[in-house]
Amino acid sequence: MTLGEHLRELREKNHISLRSLASRARITAPYLSDIELGRRHPSERVLADLARLLRTTVDDLRRYDPRALIADIQERLNHDAGFAPALRRLLSKCATSDDLVRILER
Repeated sequence: MTLGEHLRELREKNHISLRSLASRARITAPYLSDIELGRRHPSERVLADLARLLRTTVDDLRRYDPRALIADIQERLNHDAGFAPALRRLLSKCATSDDLVRILER
């Protein structure tokens, strides 16, 4: 599930229209629509406002945002010289996410 899909799911679960949520988050409806469709990424302020309005946490929303994962990987690469070779080795064994899960479950 993507960040946009998760946001839409939470919005619908809370019975909030796209226009209403956008207005309450102080953004335009087209911008929120683009976020939900995965065409744009929210700023930190917008992410925090959406989390508050949708009764969840920023950390919950970040779990669905690939930028957070990329930032985490970059941080590890910068601080652990062995991380890149280990990650390359892992990725060479995984053609799909199912392959990765199988390796992790061993």
